[in-house]
Amino acid sequence: MSKILIITSTINPIPDANGLIALNLKEELTKFDNQVVLVGVSDSNRFGLGDHLISQSKYASKEKSAVKRVIKKIGRLISNGVNYKKFPSFDLEQNKKVYMKIDELNKENKFDIIISLYKPYSNIAALIDFKEKHQDIIACAYFLDFIHDTRKPFFLGKKAWNKLIHGANSKVINKLDITYYGYNSMEYLKKNMSENEYKKICFLEIPSYRKNVNEITEVKSINLEKSIRIIFAGTLNKKIRNPIKAFKILKDFSIKTKTQINVELYGNTMRVDYKKYNNDFFSIKSLPSINSDEVYKKYLEADILLNIGNNGVTNAIPSKIFELFSTYKPIINFVNNKEDNSLKYFNKYPSVLNIDVNQKVELKRINDFIKCFSNEQSIKKEVDQEFYKNSIENVAKIINERIKGIN
Repeated sequence: MSKILIITSTINPIPDANGLIALNLKEELTKFDNQVVLVGVSDSNRFGLGDHLISQSKYASKEKSAVKRVIKKIGRLISNGVNYKKFPSFDLEQNKKVYMKIDELNKENKFDIIISLYKPYSNIAALIDFKEKHQDIIACAYFLDFIHDTRKPFFLGKKAWNKLIHGANSKVINKLDITYYGYNSMEYLKKNMSENEYKKICFLEIPSYRKNVNEITEVKSINLEKSIRIIFAGTLNKKIRNPIKAFKILKDFSIKTKTQINVELYGNTMRVDYKKYNNDFFSIKSLPSINSDEVYKKYLEADILLNIGNNGVTNAIPSKIFELFSTYKPIINFVNNKEDNSLKYFNKYPSVLNIDVNQKVELKRINDFIKCFSNEQSIKKEVDQEFYKNSIENVAKIINERIKGIN
């Protein structure tokens, strides 16, 4: 039996994408006769789902006041500019908090293995410092997001920026025992890291596919005589994941075909007055964030699921897309960038309509897609086989085998 500590991002009050993966990873690694402790960040006084919590530093905490948010953003930009050579380890206060928590828990538990998830980088920075003083512990970094996808500061040239990115990746790979990266970063790392560094990397798929979590054998038909319920859950952002063009397309379709469409948005959905898009045939409701299990129930109640593709950040693969696939529901995927790496996964899913928002849209394509699901579909076996490698069971098995190989 191995004693494992997992350090992740926000798990309180509602886990973010990385926090949810960490919770599931803990559960799966426990099945391999490991004793697993989970530590996460809290932005609330209410206790979350982890075994232990670390409060957020002033640098990372969120401000409710718009004025304070602007002041804080300016302060962070100045601080980051002055300390840019420390990239990406800017939050020194949080680094210390994480380090102290690792040290405290290790004295109690005597861990064999510590796995730190990125983001935030403070998890990795603290583990690097801890490993230097505790060489007997197997220290692992797990990059669910990638340092090289960080937005380049305007004041840095491309050459200087690439040097910082390379230095950050190189430090993690050389200082720790195992570094896990997603397959979508393989090409970049093979090109930019040394041969010895590249050999130390273990590549994994994003583990958020919910294999066999329900008894679905077929997708119920869409009743074209009634309104069509479309659901989106996640974060919308004007720069990275902007839904406005998608909503205009859906609204135009609903008016011209006289199809009643009701869109429900759950989560951080931008400060937009969605009511201005509503009419007799089309409506949008912006609703509060709910936890992952509640989101999944909403997905199963929907007629169609909605995905808004990333714009600008092409390497990042949103973990939630695999949850969408595990519902076996029809998905309309609005593509903001044709270079978006998540497209290769959508193209493997049998019930998806990809719509490029930057090109003229034939509304007949949407109509034909919806009509396809006026009859019941059965794609469970096909989808489960295709995306098993994205299940937490598969990824936990690979992590466990790699750890045992070193231990």
